[in-house]
Amino acid sequence: MHIVTRTYQRPNINIPFFEDLKTRDNAYIIRNFVQNGKFVSSSKVDSADGLTRTYTRTWVDEDSYLEFISDQIVFKTHVGPKVAYNKTHGIITIENP
Repeated sequence: MHIVTRTYQRPNINIPFFEDLKTRDNAYIIRNFVQNGKFVSSSKVDSADGLTRTYTRTWVDEDSYLEFISDQIVFKTHVGPKVAYNKTHGIITIENP
């Protein structure tokens, strides 16, 4: 198993986290990473003050995770827009692979 923890810190609670926008089509990710067992699980925890959100995601192995983060469709529909949104809104990302 390969576990990745990613924490997002926003400047105030009036700025929604990217996931809250519900703008992504996850069908490709579900078909290519969830249904075939490469992506195992995900959990989300928000801090009491609502400024921090932490995701812990489990992949079957590191190769599956690397495939996900290097996939051009995932980047175009998920990673790229999220990075741009977070940068524009002052949301800091901390990753602990």
